[in-house]
Amino acid sequence: MPSDRLPGSVLNFHEQFRGSLEALSEGKVRAFLPPGFQTPLRIYVNRPKDFICHADICSKMKQDRENSLYRYTYGDVTDATAPITLRSENAQVTLDTTAAEN
Repeated sequence: MPSDRLPGSVLNFHEQFRGSLEALSEGKVRAFLPPGFQTPLRIYVNRPKDFICHADICSKMKQDRENSLYRYTYGDVTDATAPITLRSENAQVTLDTTAAEN
């Protein structure tokens, strides 16, 4: 691992993300999603236990396989112009819900 690489990533999103994002990490990836998050999302991990979901979208996520990886999706990722893609090579991907803003 190059010395300038961080061991993990933390991402904080708003309700509707516009743009394109692919996050690949050798370490842990943790994303904070607000209540009502709407952007299509793809998560790739090596093992099912490497995906931890505490966000309010967890019950709407689907699991399948893509080659040797486990893929978790939320929303219509096939027709989305820019879904968010998160991948950890060797650790966990965690989704959490952020507190609602006052």
